[in-house]
Amino acid sequence: MGCLGILGLFAQASCRSPLAGDAQKQLNEAVSASIQRELRAIPEVDPQHTTSPPNILSEELSSRRAELDALGPQVSSAGEGLDVGSALGGGEMPVASISLETAIQSAVANNLGVQQTRIAQGISAAEVVRAEAAFDAVFGAGVDFARINANNPDVVIGSGGLVPPDVFVQDQDLRQWGFTTDLSSRTTSGGQVGIAFGSQNQAIFNSSLLDPNPAWNTDVTLGVGQPLLRGFGEDVNTAEIQLARNADRRSAVEIRSELLDLLVNVEGAYWNLVFARQRLVVSEWLVAEGERIRVILDSRRGFDTTMAQYADAVATVESRKTLVIEARRDIGKATDQLKVLLNDSAMPVGGEIDLIPVDFMVDSAITYSLRDSVLTALERSPLLDLATLAIDDAAIAEIVARNGRLPQLDLAAEVSWLGLASSLGTSVNEVNGE
Repeated sequence: MGCLGILGLFAQASCRSPLAGDAQKQLNEAVSASIQRELRAIPEVDPQHTTSPPNILSEELSSRRAELDALGPQVSSAGEGLDVGSALGGGEMPVASISLETAIQSAVANNLGVQQTRIAQGISAAEVVRAEAAFDAVFGAGVDFARINANNPDVVIGSGGLVPPDVFVQDQDLRQWGFTTDLSSRTTSGGQVGIAFGSQNQAIFNSSLLDPNPAWNTDVTLGVGQPLLRGFGEDVNTAEIQLARNADRRSAVEIRSELLDLLVNVEGAYWNLVFARQRLVVSEWLVAEGERIRVILDSRRGFDTTMAQYADAVATVESRKTLVIEARRDIGKATDQLKVLLNDSAMPVGGEIDLIPVDFMVDSAITYSLRDSVLTALERSPLLDLATLAIDDAAIAEIVARNGRLPQLDLAAEVSWLGLASSLGTSVNEVNGE
């Protein structure tokens, strides 16, 4: 085998991906074995059901639950008509109802964080196109023109001696113009292939030294360049494309992660608003009950109620009024937090609106399994996808870095076909060998 063949084999071996073939298989087997090892550590148990903690009082009063619930604050009182306070500009605030499903849909469509990740994904998709475009064929064309008025020297020596005076002209008028076209393309092995065609017309007026005059010079050139060591190999030259594709996949995973976080935050903000409104209902009910008891004690101060008891009832009412103020403040905070996540133009954060949730929490048992939970996390967690892409990026970077340590050795070859005649067509025919 010749030296060139040995160098080619050496270059191919040195540019091969460390994760290709057996290495990629070993990595997949190692990851699978690690997952199986973790799953074996989880005990095999039947699915579990959530249960409420035992409550003796609730069990004893279960027969009177409906009667007791009717005496206290009602869940339905947290809807429209709840006094959440007046607007900053005075008057009542406008009212709008919203369900949990509507809140999630609005957040997915309008949330700024999700929009930002979508823009990032669009940019990464465009980067993939840009990286792939590096191997597209490039077509070029050009036209040049020159006209030169030159003074010749007093004495001109030609191949046959001095130029005769009737031939020699001291002032010559030179005109040149031509055109070129070329088509070139990069190869995934790192080389460059190109073909060029051009023709130039040259004419010297007031002189017969040029033969033919005017003259057409036509040429066709085919060129090939190929690195043999550094810069050789498909893995190295398509590394930018692979990194761009990984970035595009990473953007898609980040959108999924952003949406999951958004859904959790929207649901949490929605239930915080529900809880804040229920707290206001309870606080207003406590104030009303406290005022009723205060009136009763006030009317009985001359009989069986002491001044201390009446003063305690008054203090209790005033203390409960602070709970009402805090509950109204919490409603405003919870509303603003939900509006920030929704980013709905109909409910601006700076605007004042009484946002009424129409859904209520459901107290029901759920079934869960630790093993199924782990498997679901392994299959769907965005963190694992991001980690896999990071490993792939590191492997690509290692390939490029190893190739960069090789010496520079390039192969270049070029062949041209020329034609010269007094007309363009004849010069092109000469290039064709006619």
